[in-house]
Amino acid sequence: MDKPDENPHVTGPLLSYGRQCLDDEDIRAVVEVLNGDWLTQGPAGERFEQALCDEFGVRYAVVCSNGTAALHLAALCLDWKPGDVVIVPAMTFLATANCCAYVGAEPYFVDIDEATLTIDPNEVERHLRRLRTEGKRVRAVIGVDMAGHACDWPALRALADRYDVALVDDACHAMGGTYADGVKVGSCAHADVSTLSFHPVKHITTGEGGALLTNDRDMADRARRLRSHGTVRGRDQIADWDGPWHYDMVDLGLNYRLSDLQSALGISQLKKLGKFVERRRAIAKRYTECFAPSSLIRCPVERAPVKHAYHLYVVRAKFGPDTISRNELFGRCREQGVQLQVHYRPVVQNTYYARQAAYRDALRSLPVSCAVYQEVMSLPIYPQLTDSDVERVARLIMELLPGREGRVRPSPDRSSVRRPHLSVR
Repeated sequence: MDKPDENPHVTGPLLSYGRQCLDDEDIRAVVEVLNGDWLTQGPAGERFEQALCDEFGVRYAVVCSNGTAALHLAALCLDWKPGDVVIVPAMTFLATANCCAYVGAEPYFVDIDEATLTIDPNEVERHLRRLRTEGKRVRAVIGVDMAGHACDWPALRALADRYDVALVDDACHAMGGTYADGVKVGSCAHADVSTLSFHPVKHITTGEGGALLTNDRDMADRARRLRSHGTVRGRDQIADWDGPWHYDMVDLGLNYRLSDLQSALGISQLKKLGKFVERRRAIAKRYTECFAPSSLIRCPVERAPVKHAYHLYVVRAKFGPDTISRNELFGRCREQGVQLQVHYRPVVQNTYYARQAAYRDALRSLPVSCAVYQEVMSLPIYPQLTDSDVERVARLIMELLPGREGRVRPSPDRSSVRRPHLSVR
């Protein structure tokens, strides 16, 4: 989560847009590793990978140092190179686009669906057709399950097959969500490879951490090799094997390993994923109920048959000279102990991309992303929030927005709300 509040006017705990959720079982799991023989490169990593395979129904999982590393490994395993083009959504975290740039490929930004904020398959097809007509070497499409709402993966798979490109699921926002009649996000039922993040604001955490999921054995083997300096070991891997000390670097790899400490925490956290997601969904439902009287707040949608995982609860409001500015609303909320965030500014507006000639006119083809960015704000959502916390946040926002249209009603039966028995560390 973000750094603790430094505003001297804020008193009491800060309700951030997200935070980790740990309990005594998690602490014991880490302490057990601390008391053992292996702090890194031990057996906990393999156990975590197997647990991820079991949870997501994939054949192979490769844990790594963070979600960005997982995307980079995916780019390397798919052999993207300079001159390649990879289609990405315009509204996402930087890492989705940067993983292309890391290997010299060009991230090509397309617009999003106005309702779900995920990549728009119609825009993907329009640009695929045009890029191919121009002779561009399009290698892949990356979809992002924005805020926890799954992309239209069957539609994207059909396009990937039609245009012979790879399909990557940046599933870092959507662990525990489903689509297409209960198919789990991250399962690689439609994507060639999926990536996860275990940052503290995500559904489960390892502190920092990530994973690459795939059903392709060759890809998994290469990802494991690349995450550990590109090395192999063993008589069966090295032709001129000298002995048990002998390792050989066969690729230019990286150090993207996940420690046993982090893996142990991940195993413990993963057991609670279902409970965490259900609580997030209950919080989202309560927010939506609270904002129902207002025509000034547009709540997120859940397009059937998707089960939204609600990594973020992103609302939209009209800000401008005749209303409160977003900057002022953020400041006033922070004074009351509520930290909001924006997810996201279109990636191409960042200086690194904006100063490149290839992206100079990109915003003209991204009207939805540009319009959405002017309106969005992410509200606090994590399992420890109570209904009272949710109502407090909703009430504050409705009071600050002009033309207040209704009061937030208390939850009708607070005793019926089941909350995880968790301690905040």
